[in-house]
Amino acid sequence: MEVVHFEKSEYFRLKADELFNEQRRILQTKLPFADIQHVGGTVIPGLLTKGDLDINVRVQSEDFEGAVELLKELYEINQPENWSDVYASFKNDDSYILPLGIQVSVGTRTVFCRSWIDIRTKRNQNIF
Repeated sequence: MEVVHFEKSEYFRLKADELFNEQRRILQTKLPFADIQHVGGTVIPGLLTKGDLDINVRVQSEDFEGAVELLKELYEINQPENWSDVYASFKNDDSYILPLGIQVSVGTRTVFCRSWIDIRTKRNQNIF
């Protein structure tokens, strides 16, 4: 059994922000039509997290297959048993300053995704 260690998100903040900004630049260049957001525990102040960076890439249905094919070239396939015609996941646990998870999904911004954006904005404005 693997032992997982948790730290408060602030412990990973600088590395998570650096890696997110790097990956967002890469992804925006290759998928300019996508909405790319930092999601997961590293974006929520005070949350205990294992310190991996999660990125959600949201695309319209007509762009999903192309986005998946492109992400297959950049990252390792992750949890294919959870894939559907509107969701796929990828990872790279070894090449970056933090383990990286990429989820691509179909749709426009949802209330859920909007909440993550609001949390990130408030955190960056030091409201928390």
